[in-house]
Amino acid sequence: DTAGQERFRAVTRSYYRGAAGALMVYDITRRATYNHLSGWLTDARSLTNPNTVIFLTGAKFKR
Repeated sequence: DTAGQERFRAVTRSYYRGAAGALMVYDITRRATYNHLSGWLTDARSLTNPNTVIFLTGAKFKR
């Protein structure tokens, strides 16, 4: 579990090694969080094996 900010990207990449799955969550009230998923999905697909399950889900976060 990490935050989606760019500064955590290098740390997050190491988590993909050996992962059986990945869960990516975006805030349905903020389009920008959805738009940022393309980079994270690229990393997940390139750093995991082809059998890794990747889940994408939208959630409403209250502030």
